[in-house]
Amino acid sequence: MLMRRSLTQGVICLAVSAAMVMPSFAAPPAVADGDHPPAEQTSQASARPLARIADVRLDAEGRLVGLLVDGDGVPLGRRELTLQKLQPKTLPVRVKTDDAGRFTSERLSGGLYEVRLDRAGRVVRLWEKQAAPPKALPALLVVAADTTVRGQRRVGEVLSSDTLVLGGLVAAAIAIPLAVTGSDDEPVSP
Repeated sequence: MLMRRSLTQGVICLAVSAAMVMPSFAAPPAVADGDHPPAEQTSQASARPLARIADVRLDAEGRLVGLLVDGDGVPLGRRELTLQKLQPKTLPVRVKTDDAGRFTSERLSGGLYEVRLDRAGRVVRLWEKQAAPPKALPALLVVAADTTVRGQRRVGEVLSSDTLVLGGLVAAAIAIPLAVTGSDDEPVSP
């Protein structure tokens, strides 16, 4: 009975120490049911998350109004964005932000557009004011790509790394002495 309890304590210590040493894994955020439809379907083999298409309403004159900010929400002034209609493909339209990060395009027609800043881009669906769905946004918010690094690793990377070996060594260093010291006790008679 006492040996079983010591062994159970050893296993618990093993699990706790391994959990402290191993990195945590995070799943991609869940998508709410009311969100916009995906911009592209991904295959089972693809690891890319589904992109979302923003529905944006053009103003009364058919212009796209928007704001360019960085990852912290700070407006980015004096930058150039490129808007290009995807079907039928047209010549790109270039817009510049003012000092406050705001921009307004020339007259555009409704449809799917790619909005590009430097090398990063995203697809938006522009609607003429009269045809826009109720959930269409009155302006486009463009967030410039930042250099955020997340502390996530794939399972294969962890299993092939020294982290697993180190976690096992720490767990063994805790569990083995507990199991050995618990086995020296005299069994309790019934």
